[in-house]
Amino acid sequence: RGAVLFAGYDLDSPTLGESPGVVLASIRSSGVGTGPDPRAAEEVARGLRERVPEADGDRFDELLAAAREAMDLRDDNGPITAEWPLGLLRLAMLEVGRRLEASGRLRDSDHVFELGWDELPAVVAGAQQP
Repeated sequence: RGAVLFAGYDLDSPTLGESPGVVLASIRSSGVGTGPDPRAAEEVARGLRERVPEADGDRFDELLAAAREAMDLRDDNGPITAEWPLGLLRLAMLEVGRRLEASGRLRDSDHVFELGWDELPAVVAGAQQP
């Protein structure tokens, strides 16, 4: 799981494998109660619900339930559909960047992230210029 992006969905965001300090901090804080307090979320929802006109209360409850389900779905799917595949792509691009820098075709390996979608496959296939 070290290939998972954790700081964003951009390819220039680091993976967990590149950030051992983040992993260590997560392990150290586990079980300490650093996560969100579900009671606080319920208090906020109750406060919002009280501000909704009575005639719209049922609709508010339906929309809130749908939003919570969608958030759970996003939380479940994010790592599999984006964070992990993009992390794998990042690691592959970093390796391409290292090789291009070693061969003198890039000044800096991180410049690989500046290549266009059509340039990257071309240089991997052997094109001398991006």
